[in-house]
Amino acid sequence: MSPFIPHPKGRRFLARHLRELTIFPEKLFGDGGYDAIILFDFCYKNQIQTIIPIRKNAKPKILAQPLRHRESTLQQIDFDLWKYFSEYGLRTAVGRIFRHLNESLEMPVHL
Repeated sequence: MSPFIPHPKGRRFLARHLRELTIFPEKLFGDGGYDAIILFDFCYKNQIQTIIPIRKNAKPKILAQPLRHRESTLQQIDFDLWKYFSEYGLRTAVGRIFRHLNESLEMPVHL
């Protein structure tokens, strides 16, 4: 049984906000919590490179989505090599910057 069970309202919330975007990034970084089909579909259609680790319990049928399948295959071959070439470590660096800003400012900074 998976410890991560996506809430249906969460998917609708994500879908609504993705439709409101007018400027698209070149890359999208996220942790395993962002491993959602709707997000990969959106990124694939808008030519956004995803840098999101695929959950270890991902179902093969769901991996049929091209972008997610590519990420999964690369991660299965060598996860550390994927992290290096995908620049996944930048996600941690950006998180540290915002954490330090939050600690030094009276008002918290949110992405």
